[in-house]
Amino acid sequence: MIGQIGFERYGSTARRRAFTLVELLVVIAIIGVLVALLLPAVQAAREAARRLSCTNNLLQLIIAVQNYEMAQTTFPIGTVNASGPILHTAQGYHHNWITATLPYWEQYNAARAVDYSVGVYHKNNAPVRSLSFEGLNCPSAYHNFAARSNYVGMHHHTSAPIDTWNSGVFVLNKANRVLDIRDGLSQTLFLSEKQIDNNDPYAEIGRAHV
Repeated sequence: MIGQIGFERYGSTARRRAFTLVELLVVIAIIGVLVALLLPAVQAAREAARRLSCTNNLLQLIIAVQNYEMAQTTFPIGTVNASGPILHTAQGYHHNWITATLPYWEQYNAARAVDYSVGVYHKNNAPVRSLSFEGLNCPSAYHNFAARSNYVGMHHHTSAPIDTWNSGVFVLNKANRVLDIRDGLSQTLFLSEKQIDNNDPYAEIGRAHV
Protein backbone atom coordinates (compact mmCIF):
# COMPACT_ATOMS: atom_id res chain seq x y z
CA MET A 1 0.00 0.00 0.00
CA ILE A 2 2.80 2.38 0.95
CA GLY A 3 4.65 1.55 -2.24
CA GLN A 4 1.51 2.12 -4.30
CA ILE A 5 0.97 5.53 -2.66
CA GLY A 6 4.58 6.46 -3.32
CA PHE A 7 4.21 5.41 -6.95
CA GLU A 8 1.06 7.50 -7.34
CA ARG A 9 2.75 10.53 -5.81
CA TYR A 10 5.78 10.08 -8.10
CA GLY A 11 3.53 9.72 -11.09
CA SER A 12 1.54 12.84 -10.26
CA THR A 13 4.79 14.78 -9.73
CA ALA A 14 6.09 13.65 -13.13
CA ARG A 15 2.85 14.71 -14.73
CA ARG A 16 3.06 18.17 -13.11
CA ARG A 17 6.62 18.68 -14.45
CA ALA A 18 5.64 18.09 -18.09
CA PHE A 19 4.79 20.96 -20.50
CA THR A 20 1.61 21.04 -22.46
CA LEU A 21 1.64 22.04 -26.12
CA VAL A 22 -0.06 25.34 -25.28
CA GLU A 23 2.57 26.19 -22.66
CA LEU A 24 5.35 25.36 -25.11
CA LEU A 25 3.83 27.60 -27.80
CA VAL A 26 3.48 30.44 -25.29
CA VAL A 27 7.16 30.14 -24.33
CA ILE A 28 8.20 30.14 -28.00
CA ALA A 29 6.05 33.21 -28.64
CA ILE A 30 7.60 35.06 -25.70
CA ILE A 31 11.10 34.20 -26.90
CA GLY A 32 10.19 35.42 -30.39
CA VAL A 33 8.94 38.72 -29.02
CA LEU A 34 12.12 39.19 -26.96
CA VAL A 35 14.32 38.46 -29.97
CA ALA A 36 12.32 40.90 -32.09
CA LEU A 37 12.79 43.56 -29.43
CA LEU A 38 16.50 42.89 -28.97
CA LEU A 39 17.57 42.70 -32.63
CA PRO A 40 17.14 46.44 -33.37
CA ALA A 41 19.10 47.29 -30.24
CA VAL A 42 21.90 44.90 -31.25
CA GLN A 43 21.98 46.32 -34.78
CA ALA A 44 22.07 49.87 -33.40
CA ALA A 45 24.95 48.95 -31.12
CA ARG A 46 26.86 47.41 -34.01
CA GLU A 47 26.30 50.48 -36.18
CA ALA A 48 27.42 52.73 -33.35
CA ALA A 49 30.62 50.70 -33.09
CA ARG A 50 31.16 50.97 -36.84
CA ARG A 51 30.61 54.71 -36.75
CA LEU A 52 33.07 55.01 -33.89
CA SER A 53 35.64 53.09 -35.93
CA CYS A 54 34.96 55.34 -38.90
CA THR A 55 35.45 58.46 -36.78
CA ASN A 56 38.69 57.02 -35.45
CA ASN A 57 39.92 56.50 -39.03
CA LEU A 58 39.30 60.18 -39.76
CA LEU A 59 41.10 61.11 -36.55
CA GLN A 60 44.16 59.07 -37.48
CA LEU A 61 44.26 60.59 -40.97
CA ILE A 62 44.06 64.17 -39.73
CA ILE A 63 46.79 63.42 -37.19
CA ALA A 64 48.89 62.12 -40.10
CA VAL A 65 48.21 65.35 -42.00
CA GLN A 66 49.22 67.39 -38.95
CA ASN A 67 52.39 65.35 -38.49
CA TYR A 68 53.23 65.88 -42.15
CA GLU A 69 52.83 69.63 -41.71
CA MET A 70 55.05 69.61 -38.63
CA ALA A 71 57.77 67.74 -40.53
CA GLN A 72 57.50 69.53 -43.88
CA THR A 73 56.14 72.96 -42.73
CA THR A 74 53.36 72.62 -45.34
CA PHE A 75 50.28 70.48 -45.72
CA PRO A 76 50.53 67.74 -48.36
CA ILE A 77 49.65 68.65 -51.93
CA GLY A 78 46.10 67.64 -52.79
CA THR A 79 46.95 66.11 -56.16
CA VAL A 80 50.07 66.34 -58.31
CA ASN A 81 49.69 66.41 -62.07
CA ALA A 82 51.25 68.16 -65.06
CA SER A 83 48.06 70.11 -65.75
CA GLY A 84 44.51 70.51 -64.57
CA PRO A 85 41.71 70.09 -64.06
CA ILE A 86 41.83 66.52 -62.82
CA LEU A 87 39.35 64.62 -64.95
CA HIS A 88 37.39 61.59 -63.82
CA THR A 89 39.65 59.11 -65.63
CA ALA A 90 42.44 56.80 -64.50
CA GLN A 91 45.12 58.69 -66.43
CA GLY A 92 47.81 61.01 -65.19
CA TYR A 93 50.38 61.28 -62.42
CA HIS A 94 47.85 61.80 -59.62
CA HIS A 95 50.01 61.22 -56.54
CA ASN A 96 48.19 62.97 -53.74
CA TRP A 97 47.87 63.65 -50.04
CA ILE A 98 47.16 60.00 -49.24
CA THR A 99 50.36 58.67 -50.77
CA ALA A 100 52.28 61.57 -49.22
CA THR A 101 51.03 60.82 -45.70
CA LEU A 102 51.46 57.03 -45.78
CA PRO A 103 54.53 57.11 -43.47
CA TYR A 104 52.63 59.32 -41.01
CA TRP A 105 49.94 56.71 -40.34
CA GLU A 106 52.42 53.87 -40.03
CA GLN A 107 52.17 52.50 -43.57
CA TYR A 108 55.94 52.45 -43.97
CA ASN A 109 56.17 49.42 -46.26
CA ALA A 110 53.54 50.82 -48.61
CA ALA A 111 55.28 54.21 -48.62
CA ARG A 112 58.60 52.59 -49.55
CA ALA A 113 56.92 50.67 -52.37
CA VAL A 114 55.48 53.79 -54.05
CA ASP A 115 57.33 54.71 -57.25
CA TYR A 116 57.12 58.48 -57.59
CA SER A 117 58.92 58.45 -60.94
CA VAL A 118 55.68 57.26 -62.58
CA GLY A 119 51.98 57.90 -62.04
CA VAL A 120 49.79 56.05 -59.58
CA TYR A 121 48.15 54.04 -62.37
CA HIS A 122 51.46 52.73 -63.71
CA LYS A 123 52.22 49.02 -63.35
CA ASN A 124 55.11 49.87 -61.01
CA ASN A 125 52.58 51.10 -58.46
CA ALA A 126 50.17 48.20 -58.96
CA PRO A 127 51.36 46.36 -55.80
CA VAL A 128 50.51 49.38 -53.65
CA ARG A 129 47.22 49.97 -55.42
CA SER A 130 46.25 46.35 -54.80
CA LEU A 131 46.42 46.87 -51.04
CA SER A 132 43.31 47.41 -48.96
CA PHE A 133 43.97 49.76 -46.05
CA GLU A 134 41.54 49.39 -43.18
CA GLY A 135 42.28 52.98 -42.21
CA LEU A 136 40.81 54.16 -45.51
CA ASN A 137 37.62 52.11 -45.35
CA CYS A 138 34.64 53.05 -43.23
CA PRO A 139 33.07 49.88 -41.78
CA SER A 140 29.59 51.34 -42.33
CA ALA A 141 30.20 51.39 -46.08
CA TYR A 142 29.95 47.58 -46.26
CA HIS A 143 32.81 47.13 -48.68
CA ASN A 144 36.53 46.53 -48.55
CA PHE A 145 37.94 47.39 -51.94
CA ALA A 146 41.60 47.84 -52.73
CA ALA A 147 42.86 51.24 -53.89
CA ARG A 148 39.75 53.04 -52.70
CA SER A 149 39.11 55.40 -49.84
CA ASN A 150 36.02 56.55 -47.98
CA TYR A 151 37.94 59.65 -46.90
CA VAL A 152 38.82 62.56 -49.13
CA GLY A 153 40.79 65.75 -48.80
CA MET A 154 38.62 68.82 -49.28
CA HIS A 155 39.78 70.81 -52.30
CA HIS A 156 36.86 73.19 -52.80
CA HIS A 157 33.80 74.52 -50.98
CA THR A 158 31.46 73.15 -53.67
CA SER A 159 31.57 70.23 -56.07
CA ALA A 160 34.21 71.05 -58.69
CA PRO A 161 37.15 69.43 -60.51
CA ILE A 162 40.47 69.53 -58.68
CA ASP A 163 42.45 72.50 -59.98
CA THR A 164 44.85 75.22 -58.91
CA TRP A 165 42.08 77.77 -58.36
CA ASN A 166 40.21 75.68 -55.77
CA SER A 167 39.51 77.24 -52.38
CA GLY A 168 40.23 74.20 -50.22
CA VAL A 169 43.41 72.93 -48.58
CA PHE A 170 44.17 69.97 -50.85
CA VAL A 171 44.31 71.55 -54.29
CA LEU A 172 46.23 70.81 -57.47
CA ASN A 173 50.03 71.23 -57.39
CA LYS A 174 50.07 73.48 -54.33
CA ALA A 175 51.24 72.78 -50.80
CA ASN A 176 49.34 75.10 -48.49
CA ARG A 177 50.84 76.40 -45.27
CA VAL A 178 49.11 77.20 -42.00
CA LEU A 179 49.22 80.91 -42.88
CA ASP A 180 47.40 80.14 -46.15
CA ILE A 181 44.35 78.93 -44.21
CA ARG A 182 42.69 82.33 -43.96
CA ASP A 183 39.63 81.17 -42.01
CA GLY A 184 41.75 79.48 -39.35
CA LEU A 185 42.42 75.79 -38.78
CA SER A 186 39.44 75.31 -36.45
CA GLN A 187 37.08 76.82 -39.05
CA THR A 188 38.34 74.82 -42.04
CA LEU A 189 37.22 71.38 -43.18
CA PHE A 190 40.27 69.29 -44.08
CA LEU A 191 38.98 65.75 -44.52
CA SER A 192 35.57 64.23 -44.98
CA GLU A 193 33.83 60.95 -45.60
CA LYS A 194 32.64 59.97 -49.04
CA GLN A 195 30.30 57.19 -50.07
CA ILE A 196 32.01 55.22 -52.83
CA ASP A 197 30.07 54.22 -55.90
CA ASN A 198 30.76 50.50 -56.23
CA ASN A 199 30.26 50.78 -60.00
CA ASP A 200 32.87 53.53 -60.32
CA PRO A 201 36.12 51.97 -61.60
CA TYR A 202 38.04 55.22 -61.06
CA ALA A 203 37.19 55.91 -57.42
CA GLU A 204 40.71 55.07 -56.34
CA ILE A 205 43.22 56.33 -53.80
CA GLY A 206 45.08 57.92 -56.68
CA ARG A 207 42.24 60.41 -56.81
CA ALA A 208 41.41 63.02 -54.20
CA HIS A 209 38.18 64.31 -55.62
CA VAL A 210 35.04 64.98 -53.61
